[in-house]
Amino acid sequence: MRGGAGERGRGGVRLHRSYQLPSLAVAPFATAGGQLQARRRQFLADSAGAQLGGALVTVLGAAYAICLDVASYLLCALLLARIRTPEPAASWPRKSTSFRAEMAEGMRYVWSHPVIRPLVLAATAYVAVMAFLSTLWSVYVLRQLHYSSAALGTTLSVAALGGFCGALAVRPVVARYGPVRVMLTTLALAPFTEVPLLLAEPGRPWQVAVGVGMFVQVGCAVVQGATQRTVRQAVCDPALQGRMLATSRWVVYGSQPVAALLAGAVGTWLGLWNGLAVGTLALAVPFLVLRSSSFPGVPQGTAAPEKAPRAGVCPRKESGAA
Repeated sequence: MRGGAGERGRGGVRLHRSYQLPSLAVAPFATAGGQLQARRRQFLADSAGAQLGGALVTVLGAAYAICLDVASYLLCALLLARIRTPEPAASWPRKSTSFRAEMAEGMRYVWSHPVIRPLVLAATAYVAVMAFLSTLWSVYVLRQLHYSSAALGTTLSVAALGGFCGALAVRPVVARYGPVRVMLTTLALAPFTEVPLLLAEPGRPWQVAVGVGMFVQVGCAVVQGATQRTVRQAVCDPALQGRMLATSRWVVYGSQPVAALLAGAVGTWLGLWNGLAVGTLALAVPFLVLRSSSFPGVPQGTAAPEKAPRAGVCPRKESGAA
């Protein structure tokens, strides 16, 4: 089961985010607007899948439902194998093509970039805290709040609908308020979306309240995530798009196993409710990371900077950042 969970996580990283790399996307998904269309379809599928999953567990049992989930990943792998679009060639001579050298190059580029670095740090903090909370969330609602499988599936479906609505709202919201303000606002709202869960007691009214909190939480996460990904892609050297995306995801999602282990320890030592309270307070960290950063070259009225750093030039030197 541990091995299967690991493979499922790696598959999710490869399959669900492949459209985020413009060089691997085909029209109409090559633009930021096209990626938002893909996100909307993804969250509609997530919403339907959560409802279907709850129904399948009730009718067929958990084991058969997992078998169908495995089959769906095999179908995704077959569809992904049909992609035949090569990445653009690098605009400078390559001294080494070893895996270690490419990883080091990607880390140096991300860390030296005055815009990409704080975005990746904030995303890492957010994903780590959400992994911490997610580890305790399902156990808490099933054991303490006595959710049925149907109630759990419905709550997850409502959360996915929040992601769909967030994907619809990204472009008009960012166009009106600017990317930095939107990212800060959505991150600031994140801790408050966990309050209904901390106050909840068994019963339908509190299930509705928790569902509303999850709806807002996932919607804000989609708005914030789509905005910061658009900014990262806009300021990145086109020849390093793949390297930047791979490095960012390695750093961001590499925090999940550590956060999950920590959540298990905290939940065991302090209890599930106390662990969720600690995670709720920790949701303020991504906001503080982003709030203490500056974003040179990113205007307030659009999600894309006016000018990306030139290829082969260190963004730290070009922007004058320390």
